[in-house]
Amino acid sequence: MCVCASVFQIVGVEHITFLQKNTLNRRTRTLSIVAHNESFASRILINEHCFYSVQSVPSLFADLFLLIRAESEMSLYTAK
Repeated sequence: MCVCASVFQIVGVEHITFLQKNTLNRRTRTLSIVAHNESFASRILINEHCFYSVQSVPSLFADLFLLIRAESEMSLYTAK
């Protein structure tokens, strides 16, 4: 989870508990992480989806390097 400190300031708490589901696909060499907050759900709703994939390295040292491509998306909703 990559929730920045300003989110905690918006809610006025020191910590937030998240439920997270990790899905590893070994065939495509991808990892998908979907998370949402469990605590303070009536005051704030945080949804986060992260996607990681392995990228090939076109070089003589391809066996020594592993490039990870990461994508992340976060939605933040506060109660009015």
